[in-house]
Amino acid sequence: MHLSIKHQLFLKMATSIFLLLAMIFLIVFLLVQCLKKEEDTYYPNEEAEALILISEEHPCPENYYTQLTSMEGKMISQKMKDHLKAMMKQSCTDLVCLTLATGYLEDVSVLEEPDSLEVSNWFFEESSSSQLEHETGLAIDFSKGDQTSSNQKMWDWLENHAHLYGFIRHSEEEPWHYRFVGMEHAKIIKEQNLTLETYLQTNEKEGI
Repeated sequence: MHLSIKHQLFLKMATSIFLLLAMIFLIVFLLVQCLKKEEDTYYPNEEAEALILISEEHPCPENYYTQLTSMEGKMISQKMKDHLKAMMKQSCTDLVCLTLATGYLEDVSVLEEPDSLEVSNWFFEESSSSQLEHETGLAIDFSKGDQTSSNQKMWDWLENHAHLYGFIRHSEEEPWHYRFVGMEHAKIIKEQNLTLETYLQTNEKEGI
């Protein structure tokens, strides 16, 4: 049985409309999924990001996001790039010249000794809290490899100057590991010889 030309045109039109509606539905579905993912992602403001506490008890949020950029082959948070760039420039003026060894790491749990192209040997000497900070893009390890005297000179310079650019040392036992917190906070933390956790607890008690 042959369909009339009228019926054939109707079927073609119905098929076209069906395909169009299916395409619209697919586009709407994909847009909703994208918007949902955007809503579920944690985009901290600049100060909240700089002061985020990372440790075994406070791991980096799974939905944490920071804009990354590259510097000397290492990925770092965009928010600290200008500060780090200025600090490195001054260190070279002072004939020290900082060397970046480890920056942002997506998942520190998958890294194993010995050598990794992404990290310095010092990384494996760090506390778990220091290692986890690398997942934020706000932590940097400074090292010139096995050049002991050059490393010490660099670390001494950092101890005296890093806070002027918004960076704090994680601990005396880890002179190569620095974390960006912002210039105002770094100055206070340095002057009062505090850890970031103590500083945040003090501010919380004072309602700051």
